[in-house]
Amino acid sequence: MRVPAFGLAAVALVLSAPVAKATDDTRCAAFSEQFRSEITTSDVKRFMSDTTYRSYSDGHGNQIEYATPGGRVFLWYPGNRVILPGHWKVVHEPIRVPTQGIDCRAPKLVQLCFQYGAETYNPVTGSRGLAWECQPFELFRKTRVEVVRGDPLGLASMKQPPFVLPRNDRPIAAVEAQLRNR
Repeated sequence: MRVPAFGLAAVALVLSAPVAKATDDTRCAAFSEQFRSEITTSDVKRFMSDTTYRSYSDGHGNQIEYATPGGRVFLWYPGNRVILPGHWKVVHEPIRVPTQGIDCRAPKLVQLCFQYGAETYNPVTGSRGLAWECQPFELFRKTRVEVVRGDPLGLASMKQPPFVLPRNDRPIAAVEAQLRNR
């Protein structure tokens, strides 16, 4: 007996749907569990307010950003000839994991979100400006290699830095010394 091809495809689709859902639920739970903590939105606001932080990754290189208590950020991105102004906010909502192709609806996690201008582009995520990009705060905190209070580099008042920030891993104090010597 010959079974029509569309019949087998339909059976395969029906059989695989619940498995895919279970896999997504498992992936969501595993992803969110690694970032679960007792941290609150108030804790994140205190951590972010009036701080300059530096991150380093293979994708972005060395980045330095100042965050104001009022939700503004000023990003010095490697290779840029301008300081990128933007905004930050804290949300407590279900996580999204777009890089894994899934949308997790629960549990809720404290997330830190950033938004930059219309003419900006994130070369690592592919996002264009004006879109809010959020990540679990615990992930954000783990990727910071240095955090200092205040705005020692003057990023909030700087439109154009006197030099292009290199991609290589450089501490804030070394960048501050280079600024003073200009």
